[in-house]
Parts: sequence; C-alpha cells; structure tokens
Amino acid sequence: MKRIIFLLLILFSAAYSFAGHIAGGEVFYKYIGPGGTANTSRYEISLRLFRECDPDPPAPGTMTADMPASVIVNIYNNSSPSTLYELGINVTRASFNTIQLGTLNPCISPAPPKPICYQVGVFTFTRDLPNSAAGYTVTFQTCCRTVNIVNVYSNPAQNEGATYTGNIPGTTALPVGVNSSPVFALKDTTLVCAGGKFILDFGANDPDAGDSLSYSLCSAFDRGLTINSAATSNYSYPPYNNVAYNAGYTGSTPLGDLAVIDPVTGIISGIAPGTPGRYVVTVCITEWRAGKIISNHRKDFTLRVNSCTLTGAVLKPTYISCTGTTLFFENESTSSNINSYLWDFGVAGITTDTSTNPTPSYDYLKSGKDSGTFTVKLKVATVNGCEDSTTALVKVYPGFKTGFTVTGSCLLNNYIFKDTSTIKYGTVTSRLWNFGDVSTLADTARAKDTAWKYTSPGTVQLQLVVANNIGCIDTITRPFTILDRPSLSLPFKDTLICSIDTLMLRSNITSGSVVWSPAGTGPNATRILNRNTATPLVYPTDTTKYYVTVSDNGCTNTDSVTVNVLPFIAVKAGLDTGVCQTDTFRLRPVSHALQYLWTASTGENVEDVKYPLVQPLVSTRYYVTANLGKCQAVDSMFVTVSPYPLAAAGNDVTICYGSRVQLNGSSNATKYSWTPASSLINPNTLNPIAGPTKTTMYILSATNTAGCLNAKTDTVIVTVTPPIIANAGRDTAVVAGQPLQLEATGGTTYLWSPATGLSAINIANPIATLDKTYDTMVYTVRVSIGACYAEDQVKVRVYKSAPDILVPSGFTPNGDGKNDVSRPVLLGISKLNYFSIYNRWGQLVFTTSEQNKGWDGNFNGSPQPSGTYVYITSGVDFLGNVISRKGTVVLIR
Repeated sequence: MKRIIFLLLILFSAAYSFAGHIAGGEVFYKYIGPGGTANTSRYEISLRLFRECDPDPPAPGTMTADMPASVIVNIYNNSSPSTLYELGINVTRASFNTIQLGTLNPCISPAPPKPICYQVGVFTFTRDLPNSAAGYTVTFQTCCRTVNIVNVYSNPAQNEGATYTGNIPGTTALPVGVNSSPVFALKDTTLVCAGGKFILDFGANDPDAGDSLSYSLCSAFDRGLTINSAATSNYSYPPYNNVAYNAGYTGSTPLGDLAVIDPVTGIISGIAPGTPGRYVVTVCITEWRAGKIISNHRKDFTLRVNSCTLTGAVLKPTYISCTGTTLFFENESTSSNINSYLWDFGVAGITTDTSTNPTPSYDYLKSGKDSGTFTVKLKVATVNGCEDSTTALVKVYPGFKTGFTVTGSCLLNNYIFKDTSTIKYGTVTSRLWNFGDVSTLADTARAKDTAWKYTSPGTVQLQLVVANNIGCIDTITRPFTILDRPSLSLPFKDTLICSIDTLMLRSNITSGSVVWSPAGTGPNATRILNRNTATPLVYPTDTTKYYVTVSDNGCTNTDSVTVNVLPFIAVKAGLDTGVCQTDTFRLRPVSHALQYLWTASTGENVEDVKYPLVQPLVSTRYYVTANLGKCQAVDSMFVTVSPYPLAAAGNDVTICYGSRVQLNGSSNATKYSWTPASSLINPNTLNPIAGPTKTTMYILSATNTAGCLNAKTDTVIVTVTPPIIANAGRDTAVVAGQPLQLEATGGTTYLWSPATGLSAINIANPIATLDKTYDTMVYTVRVSIGACYAEDQVKVRVYKSAPDILVPSGFTPNGDGKNDVSRPVLLGISKLNYFSIYNRWGQLVFTTSEQNKGWDGNFNGSPQPSGTYVYITSGVDFLGNVISRKGTVVLIR
C-alpha cells in the first residue's frame, strides 16, 4: 500500500527565474548596541534562504534558480501609511552550507529517488536606525516559489512569489528597553510518512531573557510588485497581501483541517495530507514582554511529499497527564505492514508494565506512585523482519486544574479577573487571558490577577490558558455577561398582604449599596424599617409601590415591588356538587389568600394548596381555612358521591354480509345510546337492530340524569363475513349423450340442483350427462362458507347432432353489443386447440385457444377493413376425438 512522505524542507522561498527552487526564508535581527549617532540603535539584520539540492526539473523554456550570491533588501517605516526608509540595500551572502538527512531508515520502501538535502544561505548586514515611535519593517521580495505547490495558487507563467519580513518595534510598542527577534531553530531534515499522524518541531529561541513566545499558523505573503529579476528593489510597501490558497486550504489550515500547531511549543502535529507535491506553511510568532505584545515574527517554509511505505516506531516527544494517572499510547507511524508491538511503560523495578496491544493504556498508579517521570519504549516489527524502536518521556503529574473568578458591577468600571487555578505539582510558568472583547485585539493579559474595562454590554467568551514548568497546559472557556448596570433581581414584583401584617421585601445583588423608597408622601412613606438593607420590613395601610436602587462605584440600577393591601380576607369553598365514585377532581375556592389548610369529614388527606386534587369514595364535606398573613377566613362544601351506572353491551357476534342481528345490551341507567348509529335501528334502546356492511365495534353508553352524571361504556363487536361470490361457470352447449364438466367457485361447500344428469350434487365440479329428451337444462349451485351462502346458475343447451365447432358467417364490430366479435360455438367440445383468422394475403390477424374468446376486427391496434377472412379451428370432444373445421367469415363495417 502506498504512503505519502513529507520531506520537511525547513525552507524559505526566494528565486530569480520563472522556475524557482528556493523554498522559503526568514528575516531576523539582533540588537548590537547604541548607534554611531545620538538617539539611534545598531542592529545586525539577517536573511536566511533555503534551496533544494536536487530540485525537480523546471517547466520547458524556464531556468532553475541557484542560491543567489547577493540579495536586495528594503527598510520601511512602520507609519500609517508606511513610508520608505532605505531603498535597495545590496547584501552579499555571508555563509553557505548544506544540511542533509542522515542514514536512511532501511524500513522505507521504496527509498526516496533523490537525496533529502537542502542548501542554506545567510545574508547579513548592519544598520544604525533612528529610535522611532513606529519602528521598522525589513523586507525581501522574490518573484517565484518552488514548483509543484499543492495548497497555493500558482501563476502559470511565474509560479507564486513570496515576501519575507522582519519587524523591529518602536517606542510605542516597546517604551523601555531594546529587542532582538526570535530565531527559528535550524533543524536537520525530517522524513515523515503522510496519511497518518506526524509531529514537526518548529520552536524558536528568543535571546532576550523574560520574553515569551506564542505560535500560530498564518497566511504566507505574495510577491508584491516583484517580477523575474534578481536586482530589482521595486518592492511593495507594507502591509503585504496574502497568497491565494487553493480550495481546502487556508493560512491557518495549510495542511488541511487535521494538522494544528501548539501555541506554546510551536510543534505542528496531526494527520498529513495525501496529495503528492509541496505545501507552503507559514508560522507566525507573537513576542510578549511583561504581559504585552511587543513584536511579531514569521517564517515561511515548504513541505515536500513523495510516495512510499515506512515501517517505523514513532512516538510523541513527550506524553503528559496533568489530570489523572492513566495515559493512552499508539504508534504515530502510518505503516500498514506492522504485525507486532512491544510496549514497555518505563516503571523501574517491575516487569508487568508491558503490553503487545497496538493501542494500549497504562495506569501509572499501579507502580505505587501517584506521580513521576518515566521513559516509555515501543518496538515494532513486520512480517519480513524489519524492526524499529523508539522512546519518549512520560510525565504523570495530576492535580492541575484551571479556574478563575470575575467581579465587577457594570461597564463603567473595571471587571476584576482572578486566577483560581489549582496545581499539585510544579509551578505556573505562564498565563494567557483573553477577555473576549470583540472591539479590540488587545484584550489579553498575562498577569495572575488582572482587570479589563469593556466599552459595551453583552455576553463575551472569557478564556484563561495556564501552563506550568512540567509542561501541563489547561484552558478554561466560559461565557460571561457584561452589564450596563449593577446586577439586581427581586424574588417577586407584586405581592399581597393583610392590613395588619408586616412584610419583608428582598433584593438580590452581587455588590454595591441598597436604598428602598416607598412611593408617595402619605403615612406609608414612614411605615418601613431597615430601608438601607437588602431586606427591609414594610407595613403599609393600603396598596403601595416600593422602589429599590442599587449603587456601585457610579453604576446604578432600579426596580420596584408593588405591595397590595387588603383590609380583610374572604374565601368561598364552592357550591355543593356531586361526583362519580372513584373519580378525582380539583377543589377550586375563590379567595385572595396566600395559604390554604384543607380537612375532610371522612378523614381523607387533602394537600394544603389552593387547588387540591381529591378522590372521595363516599359523600364528603371539605373544609378550607384561608390565610393572608394574620387575616383568616373559613368555608366548606359538600360533595355527594354516587356509583357509576352499569352497562353491558353483550357478547360479540358474527353475521353474514347483508344480514341483520339484534344487539342485547343491559344497564341500570336512566339513559343509554349506541354508536355508531348509522347502521342501527333504534340506537337509543338497549336492543337495537344492527345491519353493518363491515365488521363494526358498537359502543353502549349509559348515563344517569341525577347523581353520577358521567357515562359508563361497554363494547360489542359485530363481525361481518365478506360477501360470497358464487360462480357456476359460463352458459354452454353439449351434444346429447356426451359428458359435460361443470365447475363452480367461490365457497368451501357446494350443492347443485336439480340432480338430473349429475354425477354428484355436493361437489364443486360434477359431470353432467343429458340425453336427447332435453333441449336445455338450467343448473343452480349454492356456494357456502360456514352459515353464509350465495347462488348462481348455468344454462346447458343440448344439441342432437354429433360434436362440432360452428363459426357464424359474419360479424359487425361497431360497438353496439350485438355480434361485435367472431367466436366459435363449441358443441360437445371439451378443449379448444386453436381458433385462427387470416386476411386475404394469408397474414394471421388473430388466434386463440381460450374458449368463449373471439376476434374484434382489430389487428395490432388498428381496425381491419370490411371483407372476407379465412378461419381454421380445431378442438377435442369429451370422448377425446379431434374435431377440425375451416371456412370464411365476413367482417361488415
């Protein structure tokens, strides 16, 4: 099975012909010290380019670009818009060397057709730059990239070019101190099989102690104004345009959706794409100092893809568990021909920490320790004897959990964010807050506890990423609502009390001070206690609205509660009523009370709510006590309980189709009715007559006019036997003295009459034999299914002549139902062999062997003309003799 291989080219593009094979580049700088004049700084600025040692051949008519001996660099002011600081700096190549993959793994099949080798050129110069607020951008542009790029649109004439930049911050971004840029580590070439998991380390080193870096995948820059020339300085001004990505790829997903970059380590991992070719990938670094962004750095590189199969043992550099002691492992190689695995999970002093499972898990708590650093080893082999092994560190340090709290009143003030993360092992090395403020990109911080002031209300997504010195990283994200006023909620907005009561009002706040104010200036204005607390006491003499105001550092919010006051309370339990025994119903008193106490004369337990559900089994009086604070009222109601009436619809019954049956219901009720009534006679009696045409369920409903008024029902099913279709067969003719086979259908039993000439009368197919004393005989057959039956007749005409086949001499197919078909008349014939008709040219226009079927004058759907046609026919009589006839028939239209 083929696999795709990434030949990691840690490469950066610059090319000087229409077919470039320079694969990428990086601009970096180092602060040397103060410049030669006042208020300047001296920087050593470098451009590093990479080229394939043995690139693919260019397109016909184009050239292959070599590593250039010198390059042209421009410097721009980071003003808005940007301006040119220095044009056309010619930089000679300072160094040139080659990096090459070491010994090729023998488990790779087939071996790569070309050496995995890249040339590295470094171009360095020194400049004194005035200290400015905006800072500078150092730019190198090239017309063309390497060929066969999969993920970036390629201009058919030139391929897509590239722009490489270095950003030197000014005093706005870096008010104090100086800066040297990060530099991506120059690593050996790497061979990775695609179609499976892979890990590529693109970490960088920052020479400034205390600075921290975060990584992301970003869009590569295009060529700008650069064309096919090595000496041009006609570069575009910043900001630069992104390259155009082909469908399925973007700057943040240059290898597809299954490959990502770790924002803390710069490790790219995931599932490699499967299409051969080259992939442009750009890594952007954000440089932080004291929790603030001071600069950005970028690196443009290319991944090369070939086809092969690699048998290998590949593990992640490090496995870390920060929440538990169990880890899951698998071979990161995409090899499909591995047939054995041997894992050693690295616990010293024991031999049971092994597995032959391709994807094992191991709980390090089995080692007797709840934490520690171990070395896991994997050894794999194939059926042809190829073996490979590798090791990786395993760090087990559970107890790491990220959390935070937020306090604040409204958007007029800062919201305070506090890190509440817990860590059992190690120490926190970095934090990254994202406050979710969509109005700015600067809503981040790195301090343990911090603050942020929002400009508009709404719901934001807060995020905190915490990392420790062991390598644990945890992220927590949750929504948070930014208020335009302090939080204030009331458990109720409208309530009711009695005039002799005192009520506690309640307000729920998260911070600030509270003031309650009664509306109006009457006596109720002073009938309040503890007005400056969240729970004041009020005792108004009549209905009053109370306003509550919460204040918190200039933010205010207001709400209100209406207290309705009644001078007394009343309750009506309801009118006496009647119910059916075993029924439930709700008591529905009328009152403004807030509490209810129920009792029943029978001792029935009644819920103390306003509308309780009850089920009296005997006649009962229900008593209710209604309370509104200290005010109280009582009432009762009587419920008469009566049993349900009796109703019996009778037994199910079966009838024949077209028959009727009397239903036999019984009841002790005063009123009853049957449904459906459409097929009943007298449906409002206990014994109606039913005449359904299909099986029907009849429901008897019985009710009383007093006491229990609910209906009692019962059902009876009247099953209707489907109608019987009796068929005695077609009328026919027979020669005297010859047997005739009768055939009846439609039932399970049969009875023929009269019995004259029949071999039997109680079968479906008796044989009739009639002598010359009969001219015709009509037989009647009764066809039965169970008790249901139907009758049909067949007429038999008796001929005195010998068996024969007669064909009328003419027919008129005009559709009037008379003589429309030419058919043979069979006398004493038990089987028709054929009846065929030919036109005057000898063409067969009709034939059949089916009795009673004839020609309607059409051929192939078209009416045939009037004229004489020839017929021939043959049949077998009841004694087995063959009878044949031929003649003519006239079609008349």
